[in-house]
Amino acid sequence: MQIEFSSISTFQDVVNAATVLELITIFNDGYATLDDVPCDVDTLMQELRDDPSQFGLDADEEAEFLAEEVMSARTLASEKLSLMIEEELQDRKETLGPAYPFDISKSAETVVLQVRYNQRIHPAAVCTLWIRFYALLNESDLVQCSDGDISDFRRRFEELFEVISVVAASVRGEGAAWWTGRSRKQQSFLNNLDVLVKFLGSGKVKSSNELLSNQIRVNDGGFDGLVVFTVGGRAGPASECYLIGATVQTKRLRQKIVGESGLTRFREFFDPTPSVGLNCVLAVPHSWSDALQHDCRVSNCLYMPRSELISFLGVVGKRDKVASLRGIEDMLFGHVYELSRETFSSFNVVIGGETKKVPDFHCY
Repeated sequence: MQIEFSSISTFQDVVNAATVLELITIFNDGYATLDDVPCDVDTLMQELRDDPSQFGLDADEEAEFLAEEVMSARTLASEKLSLMIEEELQDRKETLGPAYPFDISKSAETVVLQVRYNQRIHPAAVCTLWIRFYALLNESDLVQCSDGDISDFRRRFEELFEVISVVAASVRGEGAAWWTGRSRKQQSFLNNLDVLVKFLGSGKVKSSNELLSNQIRVNDGGFDGLVVFTVGGRAGPASECYLIGATVQTKRLRQKIVGESGLTRFREFFDPTPSVGLNCVLAVPHSWSDALQHDCRVSNCLYMPRSELISFLGVVGKRDKVASLRGIEDMLFGHVYELSRETFSSFNVVIGGETKKVPDFHCY
């Protein structure tokens, strides 16, 4: 995947500009400054001139000055962009806490970002970076790459996003979590359900010849992950099981909501059914949608758009490993690293006219 970044030409692109700086830092041997991010300072200057008040400047006092003093206006535009990007990066650091993989500093009035070489990048940070890159690719014009490369990345990201969603959903309590979307055969899916039953200590998975006709060739049950929350670290009737539906689709999302019919279908894989409360989650890497949130609420489904996912991943980044989750977290994190290595290795990023690949030490 050959990637080039277009110039930042509006202050409205600050969030995406911060993501571009993070990516350049990773590919630029772990060090970058805002000067490495292409910027159209003249266009930014004009935006500043057109409405100084949105930047906290007095329109009446500053308009004439900005119109006459071109160099000063350009400098002010650059400084404003630098300040806004630094604030965005600091917010990200606050969200992820010690898991944030970059050190933020200033040098000669420009933002400097540097990877912390002495630590393995936390999976919560890896997950967050992928979600932000997906947004950058799909909701901005800052990434230049071929249609074929975009299709290839989306194919890779679909699988990666399933794991990211399970990791994010696991923060709601103690328990266990499984990525079931990787099942490609029915028996593999039934084996996952058998592990669930053993964890819960109740219920029994039907054998293949006991399944209904609409279950015969099912390989994932219509969901991509399972998360069980226990009470006091012990599984029992008061435990809750969430069926995670994760999708990168942008259309017909209502059909991706697991809903009551999906929960009923899930119960039919067991006889008897496990003693556990059932709920569902819809995870999407998109911005918040009131309409989709309403559809989820009507279906008693938890809605997790991009903002919620990033918030939950921040909890993952800040918390110590929960004893009951340790082995399962390690397994999920292993999936994140494995899929990330494969995806990162396909990237070629053009920085300052030079094509670079991610250094090995950034992905484990």
